[in-house]
Amino acid sequence: MQRSSRQGFTHIDLYISIVLTILFLTFLLLGTVRTRGRGYNITCGSNLRQIGQAMQLYANENGGNLARTLYDPADPNVRAYTGVSARNPFAADGPQPNDVTAAFYLLLRTQDFSASVFICPVPINPEPFDVGGKGKTVQDYSNFPSEKNLSYSIANPYPSPAARSLGYRWTNTLKADFALAADMNPGTPELWSLTMSDGISKQWAGNTKNHFGGQNVLYGDGHVEFQHTSFAGVNNDNIYGPAGLVNAGLSNETIDPRACGNSFYSSPTHKDDSVLLPIATADPGGPLVPSDFKIWWYSGAPRSIVGLFLVLILMSWGTVRWIWPALCALVRAMRNQSPEQRRMRQGLCGKCGYDLRASPDRCPECGDIRQPATEVH
Repeated sequence: MQRSSRQGFTHIDLYISIVLTILFLTFLLLGTVRTRGRGYNITCGSNLRQIGQAMQLYANENGGNLARTLYDPADPNVRAYTGVSARNPFAADGPQPNDVTAAFYLLLRTQDFSASVFICPVPINPEPFDVGGKGKTVQDYSNFPSEKNLSYSIANPYPSPAARSLGYRWTNTLKADFALAADMNPGTPELWSLTMSDGISKQWAGNTKNHFGGQNVLYGDGHVEFQHTSFAGVNNDNIYGPAGLVNAGLSNETIDPRACGNSFYSSPTHKDDSVLLPIATADPGGPLVPSDFKIWWYSGAPRSIVGLFLVLILMSWGTVRWIWPALCALVRAMRNQSPEQRRMRQGLCGKCGYDLRASPDRCPECGDIRQPATEVH
């Protein structure tokens, strides 16, 4: 009686299978989250691209001037979310002078696109401004009520007289790499001390709260690019703060791309300085993931480590559990078989190797009587 040497599925095999399944599902889940984040980034970039097209159309209809409401060069204050219920954005009851969000809303009044374009899909709390509620239309308002209805910042279109004297113009003649708009300015204190040489953890502290690891930026030529640092403007200008001037007014005057000053709501410093406003005053409600984990995950290291770990475990387990025993059994069987047995297994004469398929009982060549092949264990 033959006895099978094959073992059943043990408890250890079951435990290993469960652990491998959990690891695989975790890896798959993390990959799905990252893929979804990329999809959000693409949708957000599409929103900014539409805003850029609306800005260009507005400029074409207004002599090359980009959208903005009342502008008072003598007033150093920059405002946001004023005069919401006014029907005329340029009337006395409309947005106050130098209102950056009113410039955004002016695009909504004059161009044919939805208020949902101004909402980044990543945050949870913001929602499109319901301008059609209660029988009203977009023309019944002149501004967004709050940052709940706006996820993006626009370059300050209200330069000071000093910035104008240095060539700043809010027109469609801005440079191709000038940052016109981007994901909402985080307004974090880290922006004031941030430098280009800082490591990734510090750089991320100066990025928008809409995304993990960077922001979508709309440029002067209409293209949108996802940047991993706020130093994304002309000559590496920090787009979320006013730049500084070194030796201002002298022949050796140079530009400091870092955010300088004591207030985000400031005028641009020179003709190529992007100061994106408004700033976020609250967390937009994106996915809650620790900063260290964000940096670690987006670095690409965990995918490689987890993937390699899974492959090694699978290879080791498969080798120990199945491949090695099979190879050992094969080697033992090969060693225990004589040349005659191997020939007989192939349907040949064990003595001379003659093909016995035509005469299975006796070899016509040597006359040897064929014996059935025996199993070797």
